[in-house]
Amino acid sequence: METLRKAAGVSSEVHIFLATGNRMKRVKWQKSGTFADLLAAHKKAFYTDEGREFPDAVKLDERSFMLRDREYGVAYEGFAIGEVDNGRVVEVRDPVMEAEAEVAAAEARMLQADLQLGPEDYFTVTPASARTAKFTTNDVDDKSDENESEPVVDEKLQKESIEWAKKMLGKGSPELDFREKTWRFLDDPSSSPWALRFTMFMLALIVFSTATFCIETLPQYYEHEMAFTSKWFIMEASCIACFTLEFLLRLWSTPKRNEYFNDTMNCVDLVAILPFWLELILAGVAIPGLSVFRVVRLVRVFRLFKVSRGSLTVFATTMSRSSRPLYMLVFFTSIATIIFSSLIYYVERGKWNDDLKMWMREYYYYCPVKADASVGPAVKGPTPWTLATSNWTLDSGLAEPCKWIDPATYAPGEASYPAEAWFSCPYSYKKSGTCETVYEQSPYDSIPTSFWWCLVTMTTVGYGDVVPTQPLGKILAAIVMIFGIVVIALPITVIGSNFSSIYAKFTEEAGMNASDLEAEKLEGILEGDEDEDEDDDVPKTP
Repeated sequence: METLRKAAGVSSEVHIFLATGNRMKRVKWQKSGTFADLLAAHKKAFYTDEGREFPDAVKLDERSFMLRDREYGVAYEGFAIGEVDNGRVVEVRDPVMEAEAEVAAAEARMLQADLQLGPEDYFTVTPASARTAKFTTNDVDDKSDENESEPVVDEKLQKESIEWAKKMLGKGSPELDFREKTWRFLDDPSSSPWALRFTMFMLALIVFSTATFCIETLPQYYEHEMAFTSKWFIMEASCIACFTLEFLLRLWSTPKRNEYFNDTMNCVDLVAILPFWLELILAGVAIPGLSVFRVVRLVRVFRLFKVSRGSLTVFATTMSRSSRPLYMLVFFTSIATIIFSSLIYYVERGKWNDDLKMWMREYYYYCPVKADASVGPAVKGPTPWTLATSNWTLDSGLAEPCKWIDPATYAPGEASYPAEAWFSCPYSYKKSGTCETVYEQSPYDSIPTSFWWCLVTMTTVGYGDVVPTQPLGKILAAIVMIFGIVVIALPITVIGSNFSSIYAKFTEEAGMNASDLEAEKLEGILEGDEDEDEDDDVPKTP
């Protein structure tokens, strides 16, 4: 194969990169090479070419090499040697080179300690002057002891280091002008204690104005024509004045004024104060529905989301990831609403009344009941009792009372009045064939009208304003309840699971160690200082 390549004028030699420790070299590689050739290239690049010998104690095999994936950037074991092609990166787990990388990192920290870059005792390393012995291959033979205890973190020392890093960051930051300080004061509560107090004051003002807006609608406090001297107007005007001042200061001090209203919360600030000023300007002008416009002021409540943008982000992300379960929930609920509303309509609509042009369903059954004077009937009317002025009354236990039947209509021997009396009492079932049926307008007079009952039942809210009265309707209602629980519960569990995972990830990111963040910023500052030092060392041409 190699002969064919040479005959065709195609070279099999390519260039690859060998990475180990904190170093990387570009070497030549034959496409027909083996792992032994790869090891030989590693030894030549990092040992022979640098004038040192490869330690006999170090044993490298195929598992010591990892090929970095071009697409994902991760290195993996178990690759085929034929995958090593032009420009590929092969990582070598050479304990000698890795130990040298650790030594280099320790020397960097020793340099920082010698230069006193940080609080005392922060860099707990041996000073450079005390370290005379060079690194040897004997230091690489064994890994760290598995039983070695974890290093103890000194919290006090860590806190001092963070404070020192903050000072370093503050030292390198440019001086802010008055406009930038104003924006930082208004937008960043953590910038200063007074900024935090101001933010808490504005939040308290939002809660106070919202509470007064609701309380002033109570009948005992309501004022139809609110005067400028009203306590409610004074409180509202004071709150709006504070909100307006803050809005104008934000608009003036924002770094990107053209993009200020791209933030939804900034639009909320404007909408919250605009209705008040419009009402004030149009005072005395008769405009229908202007008072309803005051409700728009309640959008200021949404400003509370500024305090907890993380909560809003978690909720929005959860809804976004749960779009398919939500779609399934809406889809199945819509289909079930149409089907069950149609069924309950045909079951509960009753009979059509052509005179009233409406559906009438059975309401009560009035059945005759004979009651004795000693078992409950009371007498309503003047005493002494007379047939003309006295009527028996009997409680039915339902919303509809029993109706007294005139004794003049009794059949001979049917009852001994006034010792006994006949009543027509309401029953929810047909007690006998002599019962009289009473009808009411059916609340299920159409399929769209039945949608409300179906949704309320499926969501197990059960307001009770519309209920089925027929046996078949009650059975259907039980089926709708069970179906609603199943249809709603299944997607909700998926949404809840997504929320738990997103919330856990959010809290993990929010709980990132502050020292790590400060260390990253500090590293950037130190790198910037080194660059400045290098620039100073370069001689400038006159």
